[in-house]
Amino acid sequence: MQKKIFIAVLSLILIGCASNKPPLIKSNTCLSFIVSGDNVEWRPIKFSRSENSLYIQIPSYIKFIPDLNVIDTDFDQTESVKYTFNSKTNTYRVDDNYAKYVLSRTSDDNSDDKTVYITCKR
Repeated sequence: MQKKIFIAVLSLILIGCASNKPPLIKSNTCLSFIVSGDNVEWRPIKFSRSENSLYIQIPSYIKFIPDLNVIDTDFDQTESVKYTFNSKTNTYRVDDNYAKYVLSRTSDDNSDDKTVYITCKR
């Protein structure tokens, strides 16, 4: 019986390690945020939380939607993440379980690429 339980637990651990998703932080939600990167007019102006969601608001006069991604802390690479954007409030809604978020805007010729980093302090 104990051997079967051990094998079941080990299987669950191995299945969890095989995931390709950016790592989740198994702690409480963000307590504060550090915004760094380029000094652009679309830097976030407000952060709020609701249960497992993080809301990131950008200024209302911005007429485009910067891309939102996360940093995979194991490989220091940008990864796509599912989010919604409310155009009435200019607010992103994303899962609050990542250590670093990235807002970016890329120009057609890559001459004016801009990036803003949002680091979660837990």
